Amino acid sequence: MTEQEHLLANMETFTLTGTGEAPHASNYGVTLQACAGDELTLPICKDDEVDFHIADLYLDGEIIALVNFTYDEYIGTDCKYYRDCTGETFFFKLIEGNVKLR
Repeated sequence: MTEQEHLLANMETFTLTGTGEAPHASNYGVTLQACAGDELTLPICKDDEVDFHIADLYLDGEIIALVNFTYDEYIGTDCKYYRDCTGETFFFKLIEGNVKLR
């Protein structure tokens, strides 16, 4: 188990599932726009510092998902992205800007 997998396994998390359509919001200040069946898992954060952040997730040079988040506390958190069409799972730190999964 990698360090990121271990951290996520020991934290309270939530998962958003892509629909292939318009993004849908969560109760935790995060939205996901991705292919149907793709999943984003990240820790629950609640922060008083609210701003607007966007992360573009790239796989092999192609954008596969957009993550919008409003709490500054999410920056640098460990996340997991599951790509349904390939069965691959990627672990990464959430940043504002471009995230290269591979």
